[in-house]
Formats: sequence, C-alpha cells, structure tokens
Amino acid sequence: MRLLDPGPSRKGWHRLQTVLQCPRKYALYVASKATPGPVSSPALIKGTLLHTALAHHYALKRNPGAGLFSPLGAIEEQVKRQPNAAEWDKHAQLVSQTYLQYELRWAAEQWEVVNVERELVATIHDDDRNEAYLYTQRADLIVRHPQTGLIYIVDHKTTGRLSAKTLRRYTLSGQFRGYNFFGRGLLGDKFGGVVLNMIQWPRGDGDAMFQRSDLEPAPHADKTFRDTVIHAERLIRDMTPKYDDPMAWPGVHHETACWTPYGPCDNHARCEWGTE
Repeated sequence: MRLLDPGPSRKGWHRLQTVLQCPRKYALYVASKATPGPVSSPALIKGTLLHTALAHHYALKRNPGAGLFSPLGAIEEQVKRQPNAAEWDKHAQLVSQTYLQYELRWAAEQWEVVNVERELVATIHDDDRNEAYLYTQRADLIVRHPQTGLIYIVDHKTTGRLSAKTLRRYTLSGQFRGYNFFGRGLLGDKFGGVVLNMIQWPRGDGDAMFQRSDLEPAPHADKTFRDTVIHAERLIRDMTPKYDDPMAWPGVHHETACWTPYGPCDNHARCEWGTE
C-alpha cells in the first residue's frame, strides 16, 4: 500500500512569504532544513494528518484501485513513520474523528476529482535582471463542477475557530493569489476559482464544523502578484551571497512579525540574545 505525503512544493509561496516577513527568519528556516528535527507543533501535526487523510479520500474517489491506504489507515501510517511517533499519536484519534465527520458532512458532494496533491509549476521572468525564477505550488485538490464543467482549485484549511474573520485573512494571502495565478494561466475560461475548504477542530465535547467558501476577488493583488514574487526572489538572491551566518541577515524587529497570534516567533530568543 502507498502513502501520499502532502508535503510542500519545490519552490512555493512559504519561502517567499518568510523572506518578505523577515529576512533573518528566512535564513534560519533554510539553515534548519539542512538538519530537520522532528515536528512537535500540535497544530502542524494535526493539520498534516488531516491533509493526509483527505488526500487519500479524494485520490481513492478518483481511482478506487490506486493501491493507497484508506484515509484512516493513512493517518496511522503517517504516525508510524515519524521519529517522534508517540507525540503524533496523541492527536491521531481527534484527527480520525474529524475526518469521519467530514466524510459524513460532504457525503453527497458531486465534485469530479481531477487531481490530488498536484504540483503546479511556472517560470516567472524578471525582465530587468534577465533572470527566470521557478515558482511552484501544490494544490490540495483540483475538481470539476459536473453541471458547469468549470474547474476549481480547493485548499483544505484547519482552524481552532471558524468565523468570517478567519476566512477574510486568506483574501490577500500569496498562497491563494498564487492559486488564482495558476488557475487563470493554465485553465483560462475553464477556471472557476479557488475554494477554501474550512475545517474547525472539535471544541470540548462538540463536533467539528465545516464550511466552503469562494476566495474573495482581489484584482489589484492578482495584477501585481508576479511583481511580488520577483521582489521576494531578488531579496533572496541579493542577500544569500552577502551573509554567511543566518544571524547576520537583517531582522525586521516588528511586533507583528516577532510575535504572532500564537505566541513568539520560534527565533525570538535567538534574536534577543544571539543564541538559542
């Protein structure tokens, strides 16, 4: 049996978002990738496990004979493959419960599955510097509407609290504007848009909550998205040869970058004292 591991794409938005947020954070992120440690963040563990289950759910819906683990079996297998499996296993029951509720909630959906965990690839040209940048994104799910024939890119998002404010924060997200960039460029008039497939984790003894919403229009952000990618790539290329030590990269020293809604940046102490 095969396991679909929904990891990041090769040259995706996360790295560009990070350098735009804080160049030093980007340099430390790149350095950490050379010697990755086990994932221990509960939010990241739960999100990864549910994404794995949903990838198998839709891949098997497209091709029942694909030789994949069942969605629940995929959760178990993903846990087993981790170096800190006991830490991941703490969240497996909640994720499995949430997946089963998702399956029941959307049992009547009519989506035709086109692709699952598909890496989208573009080459973006920087005319002023005569350079080309590889830009990629991995789409969680690509579906076709059976009545209209339009094709949609669907992104699964988990949250502790689902509200209108939660949805709006993705309107200008580079990840979602990037999906729009790919959808329009690859599909033209056949592109229906981007769908946020929102999942709120169960709270207390309650059930999970689910909501699907179309991405809000942001025509100016779409028009300037290519320029944003070029700007971020220039930052990386200009600073990488200049600084050998990641801590020598400039930090932004801004409260919204150094302190997130979930607490301090992972590098807060290091930036404060110069050491771990």
